[in-house]
Amino acid sequence: MMKTRLTDNTFTFLTLLLLIAIGFFIVSHFTPLHTDDYNYHFINSPEEIRNVNPWPGFMSFYTDNFAGVARIVPHMFVALFTDITGKGTFNIFSTVGFILLCYLLAAVATPDKRLRLPVTLLAAALIWFAIPGVFEACLWMAGACNYLFVAIIILVFYRSITSDTTCVTPLWSLPLWFAFGFLTGWTNEGFTTGLSAGCALHFIVLQRDKLNAQRIAMLSGLLAGTMLICLTPFNLYRFIIGHSGDFSLHSSLMSIFSSLSSMTNIRIAFLLVIMAVLLKVSRHVTKTEARDFIKSHSIIITAWVVSFAFIVMAGHTMGHSRFPTEFFALILLLSATCRFFSSHAVKISSLSCGLAMAISFIAVIPHTKANFASFEDMRRQIISGDTIITSDNIYGNSYTSRYSSTITKAMYSPLLYGSKYVVSYYGGTPGAIILTRAIYSMLTNADTTRTNHLIDPDTHSTWVDITGRPIPAKATLILHPVNPDKLNFIERILMPYMDRYRMNSYETSDLAILELDGRRWLVIKEYPFLTPRIKEVKIGPD
Repeated sequence: MMKTRLTDNTFTFLTLLLLIAIGFFIVSHFTPLHTDDYNYHFINSPEEIRNVNPWPGFMSFYTDNFAGVARIVPHMFVALFTDITGKGTFNIFSTVGFILLCYLLAAVATPDKRLRLPVTLLAAALIWFAIPGVFEACLWMAGACNYLFVAIIILVFYRSITSDTTCVTPLWSLPLWFAFGFLTGWTNEGFTTGLSAGCALHFIVLQRDKLNAQRIAMLSGLLAGTMLICLTPFNLYRFIIGHSGDFSLHSSLMSIFSSLSSMTNIRIAFLLVIMAVLLKVSRHVTKTEARDFIKSHSIIITAWVVSFAFIVMAGHTMGHSRFPTEFFALILLLSATCRFFSSHAVKISSLSCGLAMAISFIAVIPHTKANFASFEDMRRQIISGDTIITSDNIYGNSYTSRYSSTITKAMYSPLLYGSKYVVSYYGGTPGAIILTRAIYSMLTNADTTRTNHLIDPDTHSTWVDITGRPIPAKATLILHPVNPDKLNFIERILMPYMDRYRMNSYETSDLAILELDGRRWLVIKEYPFLTPRIKEVKIGPD
């Protein structure tokens, strides 16, 4: 009886949702600016970095800087927060946006309004605990604008195009519906490629009789916006880079395998598959019910499959690049939960997951607060005019590190260039450099007569003392051979076919120079598969 009263008590769910909103806001507040958040604040030119005059130059800000990227909708959001309203306003918008996204997921998952509040909690917990790249997609300012806010737009569009209405669409509104579809397609190709395929399949092939003037306008706009964003120069460039500029069968297969092997943490998809298997084995769902579910969710199922294929073919391996795929899988998981399980079971699950998320802030908030304190210490040094700024990277455990990023990763580039943006943003001394205390201590105490190079323990960049020597145009990494015994089973199979396992040297011209305490250092960025194997660094021609 107590359980029934508890799960039917709206106040209990509202209290948990409020606690989650407060916790999310606090974590967002303790999330410093990160990589592109600094870059979006500046106009980049070969000669200098100049501050943007925000109000009169707001519309030109996008066209001057990000036209090649073409994610105009989310990038205008970023420009709005970075140049006009500020981080404090973003923290409020991101918190409201997170709760709104979870409510819209619940609204799509179930027509039963009594279940929407519990399912909102369930959606919040699944995003918080399971979706990869939650920091980049929900907490990082530029990331939230590209993923969290875009996901809201996607759900609003989906509910609009699938809603049953008997009203006649006035002709004057059709251009507006087209514009809505176009702007939706012009948000993020990771979402809209799958959504466009799903809508086209559903309304052009499966349910052609449901096409009306409003849906034709929306679908036409969506397809046009999606095509435009996929064919922009920057996205084509990213696709080429993802395939190393070589479209041979071998390189394409290696890129696809790399993408697939990075998807070990698509937990929502795994949960969805496990649920389907259990429902099949237990015969809890009849074939007719399964067919009806697939038919009614054909748009989302298609979007899930196509978005997965899109990410694999594009060669993306970052966690937040898989957010759209997991987002569509989450819609299906929530919908199946609401349809095939009792309302009591749904409420119990939602209550448990919501409570777990609320409790999780006990661990997450202190970690993000410590990380923010390190960031504030760095900022104070910059404002004070220091030319060498040192800071600590705050590392959490495998769980809390999901919700933050270290100072080093927050820089625009590990090769010192990021300092230029960050120092300029806070009005510091031109030419000031930001280093972690660990590498600063290593550099000031290094005995370069005993070692050829140093490895930064935080960024894993390689440092070579070239004091008294000319600045080189290139450097060659001499590598230890790969020990097959230290490779896993898959890597052993790939070893004969992939250069990164077979090469014994690597030449790079991607270098940076740092003058520090009378010594000149050459800095080489991290190469994840090569840096641990460096035996020696040769400077200049052989």
